[in-house]
Amino acid sequence: MKRLKILVTAALFFISPNLLYAGISKVILGIGGIGAALYLLSIYLKLTKQPSIHLYASFTDSDGNQVLAGNEDGKIQLLIRNEGDGAAFKVSLTISIPEKEYKDIISYQEFWSVDKIGGHEAREIDIPIKAKGELPRGEFTIKINCSYYSRADGKEKYTEPIEIPISAAPSAGMVKVAFKNISSEGLPSWIIPTVLEYADYQVSYANNEVTILNLNTGERKIKKVASITEAQNYVKDFFLSWDKSPPQIILSSSGGTVNAENVKLFLRLSDDRKLEEMKVYLNEKLFKTEKFTEQTETERELQIPLIMGDNTIRIFLTDWVDKSSEKEIIFTRIRGGSGTYVAGTLPKGEPPPELIVSASPIDGNNTIVGGKEEGIRVSVQNRGRGIAKWVRVILEGDDYLARLWGKERNLEDIKPGETKTATFSILMPTELTRKEAKINVVVREGRGYSPTEIPSLKFILIPAEIVERAEEIIEDVDNDIPLSKTKRERGYALVIGLSRYLNIPAPKYSKNDAEAFSKYISRVFGIANARTIYDENATLGIIKGYLVDWLKTRRGFKIIYFAGHGVPDPENPLEGDVYLLPYDGNPELKSTLLGLREIATLCANPDDTVLLFLDACFSGAEGRTVQLAQRPIVVAKIPESNAITFAAAEGNQPSKEFEKTQHGYFTYYTLLGLKGRADSNNDGWITTAELYRFVKEKVSEATNNVQVPVLRPEREIRIVKLR
Repeated sequence: MKRLKILVTAALFFISPNLLYAGISKVILGIGGIGAALYLLSIYLKLTKQPSIHLYASFTDSDGNQVLAGNEDGKIQLLIRNEGDGAAFKVSLTISIPEKEYKDIISYQEFWSVDKIGGHEAREIDIPIKAKGELPRGEFTIKINCSYYSRADGKEKYTEPIEIPISAAPSAGMVKVAFKNISSEGLPSWIIPTVLEYADYQVSYANNEVTILNLNTGERKIKKVASITEAQNYVKDFFLSWDKSPPQIILSSSGGTVNAENVKLFLRLSDDRKLEEMKVYLNEKLFKTEKFTEQTETERELQIPLIMGDNTIRIFLTDWVDKSSEKEIIFTRIRGGSGTYVAGTLPKGEPPPELIVSASPIDGNNTIVGGKEEGIRVSVQNRGRGIAKWVRVILEGDDYLARLWGKERNLEDIKPGETKTATFSILMPTELTRKEAKINVVVREGRGYSPTEIPSLKFILIPAEIVERAEEIIEDVDNDIPLSKTKRERGYALVIGLSRYLNIPAPKYSKNDAEAFSKYISRVFGIANARTIYDENATLGIIKGYLVDWLKTRRGFKIIYFAGHGVPDPENPLEGDVYLLPYDGNPELKSTLLGLREIATLCANPDDTVLLFLDACFSGAEGRTVQLAQRPIVVAKIPESNAITFAAAEGNQPSKEFEKTQHGYFTYYTLLGLKGRADSNNDGWITTAELYRFVKEKVSEATNNVQVPVLRPEREIRIVKLR
C-alpha cells in the first residue's frame, strides 16, 4: 500500500505539478519517512524548474564578404542557449523569409527539430542557405521562430523571434575588391569589399601612392597622390569610368491620337555595361517595375490601358552605376474604336555577336598531379558582326577544383573578330584525394547572346608521389649520439612536442621528434639547462610562462624547438604572421596562438643568440598544419625575427612525416646533420649555414621538392664543435 501511494503521487506530476504538491503531505503521512518526503520534494523541485530559451545568430557566406550573391552558398550560425534551470523539450525551429521577391529564389530548410536542451546548456546549429540562380540587389531577412515545452507545466512556449538581415546582389556586374590601407567609402554599391582570396581587384595605398591591381589579368595602375582623400577619389573615378554613358530607351512610337482601349508599345533598353531597373508610370501612377540581372540590352512589350483624353507614359531606366534616362510619351484617346492599337515597330538594333568557346588543360594533360601548377585555359572568339558585352567565363561541376582555381573570370567586351583568353590555375596541394572530376565551362554574354556550347573537361586527380629513398636511411638518429666538444655554461633550451591536442588530431611523431632533439641539446649543443614540455602540458600559458619567466630572465645562447601544428594567420593569411598551435589553442582564434615574430620578443634580450627550430608548417592544407574554416590558397612566408629560424617548410608547403624513421623529415635530417653529416668542410665545426644546406638538400631530395626547409635570416654562426 505504501509503495502504491508513492507511485500514484509521483505520477501526479504528469497530470499537474500542483496535484503533486498537494499529495506530498499525504505521502509523508502514508510512509512515515522523512527521507522519502525529501526525495519526493527534490523530484518536485527538479521537475518544476523552468527553461528559458534564447537565440543568437550570425550570417556568413562562402567568400566571406557578408553579401549573398547569385548562386552562392551561405549559412546562418545559430546558437540556442537555455538560460533557465529546467530542461527544454521538443525544441523546434521555423525558418522563413518575409520578402516575397526573395522567398522563392533562396533555398533553405523551413523546419528543424533540435529535441532536448538541458538547463544552462547551449546547442550550435548551422542552417545552410543558397541562392538559386541570380539575385536582385537589395536585402532580405531570415526570420527564426523557436518553440519548446517545459515539464513544469506541460505547455508550449515560444521565444522572441529573431531576424537576420542579409545583403543580396547578383553575381553578374558586381566587382569584388580587396582594400588595403584605404576604405571603400563613397564607392557605388556594385563594389563589394572582400578578402583577397576571392577578389577581382586589389586596391592598396602606401607612401602617397595608390595601386589598383586586376587580379584576373595582372594589369596594374599606379598613381602618385598627395593624400588619402585624393587616393579615394582616384579609386572612385577609376571604377565609375567603366560606365561612360547613361542607359538608352528606344520606343516604337512617338505617341499620338488613337481610338482604341489599349495601346501596345515596344521598347528597346540598353546600356554600355549593365541594366539595373525599369519603372513605368501611367498618368503619374506606378504601372510596372522590373529589375534586370545580367542584361546589357533587352526588348519589352507594354500593354497599356487608356482613359479618354491624354495618357502620359513615363519610362525611367537606371543602370548598375545608378546613371539614369527618362522618356515621356503621350497617347490621346478619342471616342470610338475598341481593342488594341499597335504603336509601330522597333528599328533594327545592333548586329549580334557570335561567340565560339574552346577549353583545354594548361599542360595538355587531363591528369591533375598534386604539387604541380594545374588548371585550364579558355578561349572565347567573337565571329559575329556585333560587339559581345560583359562576357564572363564561369566554371561549374566539381566544386573543389572550381574553388581552388576560382569560379569566374571577367573578359569584359569582345569586339568582332577578337579573341580573349581566361586562365584558371594554381599550384595544387600535394596530398590530393584520388578521384575523377568534371568541369563545365559556361560563357555568358550580357545581352543574352551566350554561346550554346558548353565545353566539358574530365580530370583524374592524383596526389604527389613522394619517394622515400632507402639508401638515405643509413643511421639511427635516436641512439649513439656523439658527445661534442661544445660546452655552454650560459646555454638554455626549451623543447616542445605535441602528439596530442585538446580538440583536433595531432601529428603522429612530434613527441618522438622532441624527445630525440632534447638528447642532442645536452650531448651535442652542450646545454645542461633545458626544459621539455609535451602534449597537455604544452598549453599557451605554460609555453609563454617558460619564454617570459624563465628564458627572458637569463642571458646567453638559447634554443627553442617546436614539433606540432602550425597555423596561417586566421585573419590575414596572405600577409600576416604565422603561428604555432599550443595544446589548448583554437586555429580560428589568433589570441590562442603563438606568433613566430612574438617568440623572440618574449624570450630574448639584446645580446642573446636565439636559435628557433620548427618542425611545423603553415599552409592550412596538409602535413603539420591545421586547415581553417575557409582554407587560404596562399599564405604568408616565414617571417624574419630576432631569432635565427630553421623552419621545416616555406609558408605554403607541407611539413611531412618520415614513416620509416618515425620522425618528421625535417627533424630526422637535422639530427643526422648534427651527428656530423653537416660538417661539409671537415673542420670539426657545424655552422648554421652548413646545417641548413645539408637539411635543405636532403629533405628536398627525399620529398621531390614538395617540402623545402627555410633559414631566416641566413646568418652563419658556429653552433657545434664535434672534434
